[in-house]
Amino acid sequence: MTQKSTSGQTDIEILELISLDGLRRLLAKPSTSVQLGILGVIAGISSALVIILFRVTIEKTQGLFLPHFDNFTELDLVFRFLLPFIAVVILILIGFRGTKRDFRMGIPFAIHWLKVKKGAMPLRNAFYQFFGGAVALISGFSVGREGPAVHLGATFASYFGNLLRLPYNSIRTLTGCGISAAIAASFNTPLAAVVFVMEVVFREYKIHIFIPIMLSAVAGTLLTRMVFGDQHELSIFSQAKFDTINYAYLIICSAGISAVAYAFNTSLMKITAHFKPVKIYYRLALAALITAFIGILVPQALGSGMGAIQFATIDLQNYEALSFFGLIVAILVAKFVATIFALGLSVPGGVIGPVMGIGVLLGAIFGLISQYLGFEGNQVALYAVLAMAGMMAATLHSPLAALVALLELTANPEIIAPAMLVIAVSYTVSVQVFGNRSIFIQQLDHQQLPYRQSAAVQTLQKIGVLLSLNRHYKITEDSSEESLRQMLVNTPMGHSLILADLDMFGSDYKLVQFEDKPTRSNSSMLIENSKIRYIPIQSISAQSTMAEAFELLQHQRAGAVLIHNRSDDDIIGIIHWDQLRQLLVERNSLT
Repeated sequence: MTQKSTSGQTDIEILELISLDGLRRLLAKPSTSVQLGILGVIAGISSALVIILFRVTIEKTQGLFLPHFDNFTELDLVFRFLLPFIAVVILILIGFRGTKRDFRMGIPFAIHWLKVKKGAMPLRNAFYQFFGGAVALISGFSVGREGPAVHLGATFASYFGNLLRLPYNSIRTLTGCGISAAIAASFNTPLAAVVFVMEVVFREYKIHIFIPIMLSAVAGTLLTRMVFGDQHELSIFSQAKFDTINYAYLIICSAGISAVAYAFNTSLMKITAHFKPVKIYYRLALAALITAFIGILVPQALGSGMGAIQFATIDLQNYEALSFFGLIVAILVAKFVATIFALGLSVPGGVIGPVMGIGVLLGAIFGLISQYLGFEGNQVALYAVLAMAGMMAATLHSPLAALVALLELTANPEIIAPAMLVIAVSYTVSVQVFGNRSIFIQQLDHQQLPYRQSAAVQTLQKIGVLLSLNRHYKITEDSSEESLRQMLVNTPMGHSLILADLDMFGSDYKLVQFEDKPTRSNSSMLIENSKIRYIPIQSISAQSTMAEAFELLQHQRAGAVLIHNRSDDDIIGIIHWDQLRQLLVERNSLT
C-alpha cells in the first residue's frame, strides 16, 4: 500500500487550525506560532495552579502552629525539637514503597528530563515531590520551595503535552513553560523566571522557545498575585541607594561571597556522596536530628530562608546592629550546616531559597563590618540583598537570573550597578580561582543523570519527525526475490520499498534496495545480476523528534526509520538518513 500526501497547501493550513493532527504537524516545526503560545499559557496556568495548591498547603498547615509564616522562633522548644522527627516519619510513610529512582527530584531531575529524555516527566516522582516537599517545608527543614515547584510545574506541563500526543520538541518547550510558571509562582518574579529557564535549564536562547515561556511566566504570575498579592519580600528597599564610596569594599565582599559559594557547593556534594550508601530512612533520621538541635540553638536558621532574610534585612534594623554581630554569624553558620545536611541527606526540597538566605546573612555581616570600619550610613540591608544576588550567581551559575531577581524583588533600579559588580566579581572569582561549578550540574553528575547532547542532537531535538515525514513508500509482504527485483525497478526515484514480515508476535520491517543504484540504462541488468540489500528498519512514534531518528541511524549512517501512530500503531511515514544529513548541513551543525 502506497502512502502519499494528497492535501493542498490551503487544506493543510485549514487543518492546522481545526484539527489535532494538523496542530501536531505545525508544532513539529521549530518556529514561533500563536498555537504554541496558547499552549504555553495553558501549561503555565496548570503549573501555577499546582504551585498555588502547594504553597497554600504549606502556609495553611504552618498557620495551625506558627503565628507568622516560616518563623520558628515563636514555636515551643519541645515541639520545635520534635517537629523534624514527625516530618521524617511522614516522609517514610509517603515514600517507603518507592525505589531509588523515586527520590530523584527537583531542578536537576527536570533539567535531565528536558535535555536528554523526551520531556514528559513521570507522575510518580511528582507525587513524592508534592507531599514530601510540603512536609519538609512545613516542619522547618532548611530547603527551598522552588525545587519542588520546578519539578511539579515541569511534570504537569509536560503531562498536558503528552496527553495531547504533541511532538516531543514542543513537549520540551511546554516543560520549560511549566518551570517558568513555577518559579514565577514561587517568588513573584516573572522576568527572573524566564531568564532562569533560558540561562540554567535550556542553556540557549531561541525565540520560538522564549515567547511561550514568557507567556507562561505571565500566566503564573497573574494567578499567584490573585491569591497571594503582589508584594515582594524585599520591596522595603525600593528607594534605597548605595554609596559610591563603598564600591572598593564591595569588591572585597564579592571575593568572600565566591569563597562561601565554593564551600557550600563542595560541602553539599561531599555530604551527598559520603552518605549515598546509607539507606534513605537513616539519612532522613540524621537530617531530622541535626535540624532539631539547630532548631533549639538557633531557630532563625530553620525554614526555607525567608525567616533568615526577614531577620537580616528587617528585624536587624530595629536594634543596635553591631551588638548583634555574633548572633548573625551564628545564624549564618547554622543555616549553612542545616542546608547542606538537609539537602545532602535527601530531604525533598530546593537549594535556591536557602542560598538566598545564606547570601542575605553573609551580606548582613559585611554590612555590619562596614559600620565598624566607619562607612557612612546604615546600609546593612543593602549589603544583604547584594550578597544574595552574588551568592545565587556563584552557586547556581545564573548571573543574569540573579540580577533580574534582585531587581524584581527590590523594585529598585538604583542598586543595579552595585549588583552587577557583585555578581560579576563573585561569579568570576568562583569559577576561575576556586573552580566552582553549578550546584545543579554537580548534582546531575553525582546522580549519573546525563544532561549533555552533541550539537547534532541538540539541533534535531527541535524538529519533529512530522515536519519531514516522507510518505512515498510501498510496503509488501511478498518476500520472493524475483518479485522484489521487479518492484524495485518499478519504484520511482525518491520512493522506498519496505518488506514486512507480519506474525502473531509483531512486525519486522526491512528496507529493500539494490546494492547498485538503478538507472534507466541498467534496470534490466539489475533484475538479473544485482544483489538485493535488506536493511533492518526500526520504527519510532510520531511524537518523536529527528534526534531520535538520528540516534538510531548515526552509527550505520544509512537506512531509514518508520514512523508509526501511537494510537493505532499504523505506519504513517518514513525518515531517511539523507534527510537527517541534509537538515544538519542546512543548520551548519554537521558537514
